[in-house]
Amino acid sequence: MGATSPDKLGVAQAVTTKPAEPAAWAAGLSAAELDTYHRRAACSGKTPEQADELLTHPEVRDANQVAYTVCGLTPFQAADFALTLSAMRDYHLKPEYLEDDAFAQRQRLAVPEGIERRGFRWALSHDPAAVLVPVAGAFNAGDFDALQRLVDGSFANSADAATHRHIMVDERNAAWMDRLRGYLDDGDAAIVVGALHLPGPHGLVALLRADGYGVDLVRVPALP
Repeated sequence: MGATSPDKLGVAQAVTTKPAEPAAWAAGLSAAELDTYHRRAACSGKTPEQADELLTHPEVRDANQVAYTVCGLTPFQAADFALTLSAMRDYHLKPEYLEDDAFAQRQRLAVPEGIERRGFRWALSHDPAAVLVPVAGAFNAGDFDALQRLVDGSFANSADAATHRHIMVDERNAAWMDRLRGYLDDGDAAIVVGALHLPGPHGLVALLRADGYGVDLVRVPALP
């Protein structure tokens, strides 16, 4: 008589899955670093399992956001998301983009793993509030050169900062220029970019001025 498998008899079987290995940039975190990471993840509303899953991602962006979570800070909506939502909901506009997701992902994955690893550990070893308060101050003051210096200081060394800036800012700025010129020449466009894309010799302000565009700083009042 042949044997009948448990699944045909309706017998429940335990299924075990091996946890995914951390990505190279997350490998070798110390117990203290993981404890800090999990505490900040809890402040961002994530379970330890959800936080650990982020450590398996091929690039560091999502886990880095957790590492910079300020416990006790009221959650807020990112400005680019709010503007995009308003354009769609209030003005029935269809947003267009300077790059597609595939290009942005390729750039993120081009950052050497060592830079991501050292930067992530830097974030875990510093108080997020102490890091982000001056960043917010420089941003709100429109001092983008100061903002660049602060962000460069969040890398393990100046070489890491320069390499990251070249891949994630300078190369993307250059790739955006054709589309950016088209949007500006068509007129009536509101273009939203990260603040770090503005300063420096390879920033969008310098690139646009070199192309003959006038670029002026306009200060707007803060929201009440």
